[in-house]
Amino acid sequence: MQRRIAEAPPIAYCHDGIGHIKGAAPWILGGKCCCTPTENRFRSYQEEGTVQEGMTYDQFLQLFADKGIITDLDEEYRGCNCRGELGPHVVFGGKCMVTATPGTLTFEEVTSGRKIASASR
Repeated sequence: MQRRIAEAPPIAYCHDGIGHIKGAAPWILGGKCCCTPTENRFRSYQEEGTVQEGMTYDQFLQLFADKGIITDLDEEYRGCNCRGELGPHVVFGGKCMVTATPGTLTFEEVTSGRKIASASR
């Protein structure tokens, strides 16, 4: 069995499980923020200048719909830990941007933006 490192890897992507990193652009626009695209989060993106000026919240949500991306706004998928039919997480090329379950390998991988070797796979 491979020994896992004792320290957490650096944060590459922010999401609801760790909180938004100020200035991180939304993933759907090529950034590193995978937080749920709520209206409040959209307003913070506007304040931080990480969405195009003039973009509306409805236009922003349409970007996710156009790509078939599910988020925590899609209540039926909450808690799926990106293991459903739309997984893996968008960070790894899937169509799931639901917040990974804290304490799981998926949570660590999404946060770090890299796959972590594990004997349990």
